Amino acid sequence: MNNRKFYSYERNNYYYGKLLTSRDFQVEQSYINDKRRLTNRLFCGSGIVSGLKVVEADDTAIVLQSGCAIDGAGREIVVPETAVVKLATIDGSRNLHTDVAYLSISYTESKEDKVYAVMGNAVNEKAEDGEYNHIREGYCLSLSDAEECVPVKELKDDYLIRTVLYEDEDYKIFQEVAGYLPKECNLAVKLIVYKKRQTTDLLSVRYAVSIEGISEQSFPIKLENLKMDRYETRCVTETIVPKDEIRFLADVKLRMDHLEILKDKKKCQVKEPAPITVTMSDKNLVSLIVENSYKTAMDVEIEENYDNKIYLAKLYLIRSGERILLDRIEEVPFKQYVYSASQIMLLEELKEYYPETGKTEREFRTVSGEIQHTGTKEQTGEKKNFVTGAFDLAIGNAGEIGKTFYSEEIMHGLGEGPVYVEIAYEFLNKENGSMKEEILFGDGELFASGEAEEKQMQIACAVKVLPERGTFIVAVRPKNKMVRTSLRVRWYACRAEDTGKNISKLKEKQGMIMISPDTITTTPKGIVQIQPKFVNMPSEACNYEVIDQAGGKIDNNGIYTAPTAEGVYEVKVSCISAPEIFAHAYIIVSAEKK
Repeated sequence: MNNRKFYSYERNNYYYGKLLTSRDFQVEQSYINDKRRLTNRLFCGSGIVSGLKVVEADDTAIVLQSGCAIDGAGREIVVPETAVVKLATIDGSRNLHTDVAYLSISYTESKEDKVYAVMGNAVNEKAEDGEYNHIREGYCLSLSDAEECVPVKELKDDYLIRTVLYEDEDYKIFQEVAGYLPKECNLAVKLIVYKKRQTTDLLSVRYAVSIEGISEQSFPIKLENLKMDRYETRCVTETIVPKDEIRFLADVKLRMDHLEILKDKKKCQVKEPAPITVTMSDKNLVSLIVENSYKTAMDVEIEENYDNKIYLAKLYLIRSGERILLDRIEEVPFKQYVYSASQIMLLEELKEYYPETGKTEREFRTVSGEIQHTGTKEQTGEKKNFVTGAFDLAIGNAGEIGKTFYSEEIMHGLGEGPVYVEIAYEFLNKENGSMKEEILFGDGELFASGEAEEKQMQIACAVKVLPERGTFIVAVRPKNKMVRTSLRVRWYACRAEDTGKNISKLKEKQGMIMISPDTITTTPKGIVQIQPKFVNMPSEACNYEVIDQAGGKIDNNGIYTAPTAEGVYEVKVSCISAPEIFAHAYIIVSAEKK
């Protein structure tokens, strides 16, 4: 169990006629176990792999869910089934003298299945009348006071500088900032306030972080009028943008100036914090982390972390005489997790479903391990007002003259409401023997004087904006033959807030009908159903009408049959009882259904 030999390895060399003794089988087991544990430790790290959630059963017991962890020696700690555990039965519970304790889990081994050993006394004098047939791997829970517990070092601790700004019997206030500043990165300063005991006062913290260098910069940081509960944490993060000339220094000093802490508007006596030094780096963040990860010798790393426990929970206790009652639980206080490659891959796959919102977290608080967001700050203004993008639009075989081609529905990213969209065409043009990129707006016929085929692009185009959906559709119709099968289209969209009251705003009070989707694509002679939705009014029968005479047919149930000719056709849907309430749908008939 206490074997710290991770290397050099020795394994059995088998040959015909070899006499195998217990020593040989022990060598066999040690070789496999030691190699596996070294791999666990170096490739996976230590911490919780799966499960091991701790929840409150009642005032005197917890529920430990099944799971697995890897300790600092690379040994697997497995809890095979969920168990209810009384606090009084956990090792160390009798030695607790504070109302905050840490629950940890450790690897253990026990000998099982005692049997008679024929040669036990001859080989092992301590064997007495028998030996144990098996060694069972298990786990042990223990409790320790928070004051006596040394916080487990996290990987990120090597990159952070923590400075205690103020501490008394009620609060602990400290600051975290990165110890390195890689190139092309800004610096985040995090102010953290932790409440030790229950009081009714309001707390305010104000100071400014100043950068000493070629020229000084100052950034205000503050948390105002905090009313906090016991064991609650509040945090605010501010981003420091250093001036360009500072990035050429070897390091910079950060000062915490004008520190002011108020309890119920009364100033507390504070000491001026010592400046901290941030090392500048000409490497990017990834290169910096990779380089630092290989500085520590393997034997030192393993020896320092060999006996580290895995802390499952932080328990807040209530003392009633000699009894200890459970108040609340904070899970995994030191964030000891083993992150798998599948989790990282899942993160990459889900990124596209969680686009950036343009906001950063300003403040959060933690109560019993639960994070609650309480405020945000815009990074770049109230709303985006301008966006651009590009896509390839298929135009068949060399852009058939007179035929209309439609794009898919494109989301512009400016949200719902009216926007202005302009489109242009990107192409390469040969000029003086070299290819140059050009972007063409408007009617290309005005630039048709050159010999190059690209300069003779003559295209009729239109853009339909769908305010309710935050999207638009592009339609193009070539006027001349082009030697290409697709068109590179670039679009530019800007917000149009000054266009007056939108029709969509009327739906808040008065009855109306909507068709969703209001743009439908189908093939010639295709059949689709148009389904109106009623807003602020009950459902009722509707009248369906195709505006274009050659635009197909539609029956009283909204079943639309497309014509053979491709194009865009309009359908009007109106209430029979109130014809003034109506909506329009657009049918895109195309041989290549989008």
